[in-house]
Amino acid sequence: MKDPQLIGEQAGRHEVLWSLPPPAPPDAIIPLCRELRIPPIIASVLWTRGFKEKAAEDLYPKLTPCPLPGIEEAVDLIQHTLQSHKRILIHGDYDADGISATAILKLGLEELGGNVQIHIPNRLTEGYGIHLDRVEEHISRADLIITVDCGISNIEEINQLKRSGVDVIVTDHHQPGQQLPDAILVHPLLANQSKINDALLTGAGVAFHLLWALHKKLGLPDPLKYTDIAALGTIADVAPLLGDNRALVREGLECLGNTTWPGLQASLKIAGIQGAPTARDIAFTIAPRINAAGRLGEADLGLELLTTKSTRRAHELSTYLEARNSDRRHLQNTMYDQALKMVDPDAPAIVLADETWHPGVIGIVASKLVDQYLQPVFLSAKGKGSVRSPPGISAVAALQEAKDHLTRFGGHEQAAGFTIESAKFSAFREAIYGYTRSRPTPKPTLDLDAFIGPEDINRDLLKGIKKLEPLGEKIPPPRFVLTGALSKVKAVGKNLNTLQIQCNNLKGVAWQKGFLASELSEGSKVNLAISLRENFWQGKSTIEFTADQIRQESPLLPRSKTKTPNIRRGAPIDLSGSLAGSAAAPVEGKPICIKDLNFSDPFSASLSIQKEVLKGTTIFFDLSSVVITAIKQHASELPTLGEVRTGFVRLQQGKKISPNDRKQTLIGKILGELRLIDEKGFARKGQKRNPYDSETLLAALLEKYRLQGLVNAYLYADDEVFASTVKSLFS
Repeated sequence: MKDPQLIGEQAGRHEVLWSLPPPAPPDAIIPLCRELRIPPIIASVLWTRGFKEKAAEDLYPKLTPCPLPGIEEAVDLIQHTLQSHKRILIHGDYDADGISATAILKLGLEELGGNVQIHIPNRLTEGYGIHLDRVEEHISRADLIITVDCGISNIEEINQLKRSGVDVIVTDHHQPGQQLPDAILVHPLLANQSKINDALLTGAGVAFHLLWALHKKLGLPDPLKYTDIAALGTIADVAPLLGDNRALVREGLECLGNTTWPGLQASLKIAGIQGAPTARDIAFTIAPRINAAGRLGEADLGLELLTTKSTRRAHELSTYLEARNSDRRHLQNTMYDQALKMVDPDAPAIVLADETWHPGVIGIVASKLVDQYLQPVFLSAKGKGSVRSPPGISAVAALQEAKDHLTRFGGHEQAAGFTIESAKFSAFREAIYGYTRSRPTPKPTLDLDAFIGPEDINRDLLKGIKKLEPLGEKIPPPRFVLTGALSKVKAVGKNLNTLQIQCNNLKGVAWQKGFLASELSEGSKVNLAISLRENFWQGKSTIEFTADQIRQESPLLPRSKTKTPNIRRGAPIDLSGSLAGSAAAPVEGKPICIKDLNFSDPFSASLSIQKEVLKGTTIFFDLSSVVITAIKQHASELPTLGEVRTGFVRLQQGKKISPNDRKQTLIGKILGELRLIDEKGFARKGQKRNPYDSETLLAALLEKYRLQGLVNAYLYADDEVFASTVKSLFS
């Protein structure tokens, strides 16, 4: 059954379960708040994602050499080749990762005096990897061939190269087959299994670490000036931003802010990026331009952009690739519209072929179709195919099942490629149908991190989110639930594809959802799944949001089923005398009904709830709108970090703290604990402190966190989420 709450076309695609975990226990996030200097809601996001005792180490890993298997042997051979002045051919790949990897080794080896030549296969005529028809040409050009981002599946081609006396080093990160090529292999998946993690290096990452190992061998400084190119390739390949990848991307983004490469300088300028770019900037502006070159058969221009020393040429290339990226978008949209009309709604997978389609763009179209239908998608154009698959169904395993109909194939779990003869496509389709019918149907879930209200959204929250950078694969931006009535709904953009909305006085956009303008109106009560962003316009900065999904206001469901029968919502006895609340389960002992809270001091409300929760008896929460308003009012009287900062500025201006105002009294106490005011109440000058060292500030922020969490769960979550929230916040 499809989710009836989804609005518009979303409801016609597939059921989407909105779910969120219980918030983190307040005591558990105190160390995170202090060490990382982040507000409780961000600390809770980290904790529920598994960033706990080693959060700082995991978020801010140090870039160190990666001891990849085969790397020492590869370095020895490269050193010998350089010293012998022999010819080196770098065989790259046509996507942004492969182009970046090629650029790193080309620039790095040429700097060491290498005689370096390049071959990047044409996506449209050669396809992926070493092409058999090119082997003789490679033999005539090279004494050593180094593959980057490819080669692990080129068994026969490498055998021919070796028989002709050409040395071969394969650097790759794609899934190895049962048979490995006869070459020196530098590949993270060939490491000891205990060392393999979920954040394997990409082609660019492997190339960078190979160059780094060579520098170490030669006693040269670390080649950190190449980290910006390596970061580009890593982000473009949608690699998990954890572990070695994270360390490399963090260093690379910092380097990119002051890059010395003319091509990257020009790319940042034409994209309008000023200052240090984020991973999102790379993923959505720089990488697509490099990828467009490869998709349209001009990967050599992408490589030239990254390696040129000419500022003028860099400007010419970046301008040209921007235009080609626009061409790619036009092709993509046309093909997507055509594919939508060809989809069989009753089939277990989308398997389509069209000889008029552009082979370089079918991968993007396949990705959009997966998002639309949540089915594995296999598209073919002129004998070249691309696969995208939702989690739970392996793209490579599906191709393995249909290998008898394919010329060649390879890739990853969620993305793969293949070549096929047109006469075999019908049989291939049936083989794929058979495989996907045998697999469980994916159940899409929109994983949310936390409820958020307008009172939570401020500069300190945005700073806390920025401290999680780089954000991307495996560590996405926090996704919040914002609930309220819309005060603005408008479709904008060239094709009216973008929806501008406003909720709780916060402006936002929903990309590709302009069609909802006819179904929503001012006053519509909705749940928004949002991420926050900083928007700059005419020199001013504002906090806005991007809505991933929009649905009618409806209770949020738990991420995992956890029964908490002793915490219920509603009155314990209804008019008929039977048990009410979240479940009519048996009640052990005398139940307690919480209808009001004690607000006698700043922290008494939570203590009164905690006291009852710890008893373990059944608790019914029956909170009227008056009590809800009182809780919100009480929470608003507790100072935020921004208000403490403002209070300190007021003191510096000679203004006094009012002893009759609860919030100002707490601010004074916090400033005293931080030693920012003297015994007479005057501000100290030139002092810097970690505000989270104040016990009172932390207690106030955690009290807000508890009370706002209670109210949000009471108003907007289902019974299980409410019960687990109370248990987590007040146990």
